[in-house]
Amino acid sequence: MRNRVLGLLAVSALGVGFVQASFAADLQKPTYKAPPPPVVLPYNWTGFYAGIHIGGARAREQWGDTSSDCIHLSPVDGRLPDPTTLPQVLCASDLRSHTDKGTLGGAQAGYNLQNGIWVFGIEGQFSFSNLKGNHGRTQIIPPQPPGLGQVEGIQQFATKVQDFGMIAARFGVVAGDRGNTLLFVKGGAAFADDRFTADYSATLGALGLANQSTSASLTHSGIRWGYVVGAGFEHMLDQNWSVKIEYDFLGLGKKNTTLAGTATADDHTCFQCVGHYVGTASRTIAIDQQIHLLMLGVNYHLGAQP
Repeated sequence: MRNRVLGLLAVSALGVGFVQASFAADLQKPTYKAPPPPVVLPYNWTGFYAGIHIGGARAREQWGDTSSDCIHLSPVDGRLPDPTTLPQVLCASDLRSHTDKGTLGGAQAGYNLQNGIWVFGIEGQFSFSNLKGNHGRTQIIPPQPPGLGQVEGIQQFATKVQDFGMIAARFGVVAGDRGNTLLFVKGGAAFADDRFTADYSATLGALGLANQSTSASLTHSGIRWGYVVGAGFEHMLDQNWSVKIEYDFLGLGKKNTTLAGTATADDHTCFQCVGHYVGTASRTIAIDQQIHLLMLGVNYHLGAQP
């Protein structure tokens, strides 16, 4: 009996010790439950936005006459030459081309509507520029008949794009973990505010002596409409600010353009006097214009929220 009681007491002591050891271990190594990860909300591109941009531009200007009697003069006392008698050196369907180069800067504004990963929008843009270029053309016509005289024609053609703009639809898809990058394409209508200049001179020599010359300075300024297509990407920096890089092509087409101005004629045929005559002149030239734009911009979004 005594041995049984001692055995029970021993077992009880061991159980109490085990419980106390386990409790102490729990006190020494507490466990904590990790908090749930924060919920990351995607960016919402829906809403109005506006911003500014800078960049560079490059254009190709192809010039060509639309008819053989390309220069039309208003005679003064019959001294300015009849257009039909002008040498063909001044008239050609291909008057060569030049490349315009320059910088640009302006502003844009638009509205986006997001549906899932797709973004639809419309954007208007206006840019000032100093885009300009020029080229010359010179040709000498041998004496007709030989020994009587030759004609030398010199022409200078120049273009300046003072500003341009566009209104286009945009279509894009969002990318990135938070949907804060937009890849887009665009297309719509575009215009350019152009100034075209054509200066020409023709000198007729008789027996090696310059005895008659004609010159004119012609200009045309106006708006030319066409289309725009482009692509780029835009990245949200925070709730409201984004940056973008964009390329646009403006196809303004081949259009007949009438340049007008003043023509002069100096007659030295009397060898003792000089007659100076002034009239008006015009010339219709087919000009094919294409403009390439590369821009860096920043936008402020009124409705974007992460």
